Amino acid sequence: MQILKTLPVLLLLSAAYASPTLHKRRKSRKECIRAMTYLVRDATKEFKPNAVVCYHGRNSATDERSTLTDKHEGHFGNKGYYKCGNVGIDCFWMKGKNQWKGYEDAGDDNIHVLFTRKKCKYIKDAVSVICD
Repeated sequence: MQILKTLPVLLLLSAAYASPTLHKRRKSRKECIRAMTYLVRDATKEFKPNAVVCYHGRNSATDERSTLTDKHEGHFGNKGYYKCGNVGIDCFWMKGKNQWKGYEDAGDDNIHVLFTRKKCKYIKDAVSVICD
C-alpha cells in the first residue's frame, strides 16, 4: 500500500530527471551538426569552397535525379554521411555558381551552413543555398 502512495512521487521525479536529458539530446544533435560542418570546412580548405553544408534529410546534393546542384568536379564535393546521435547527416561543399535545396525542414537541429566566401546566401524558408 505504501508503494502505491509513493508511485506518483516516483513518476514525477523520473519525469523531472528525463526532461533535461531530452533537452540535452536535442542540443547535442544541433551541436554535432555544427561541429561536423566546421570539420568539413577545415578538411576542404584546399578546394576554396564558397559554402559548406551539413543537412539531415533528403536534398538535391544526394538526389541522383536532381540537376539543381552542379555536382561536377571543382564545383561540388560530397564529404560523406555522418551520424549525429540517432540521425544521419550529409556534408558537402559547393564552389562557383551553384545551388542546393533541402527537401525537408530547416530547423537548426537539421542544418548548418558555413559561408567561406561572400558569394552565397541561405534562404531558410526555401531551405536553399544559392551561390553566384
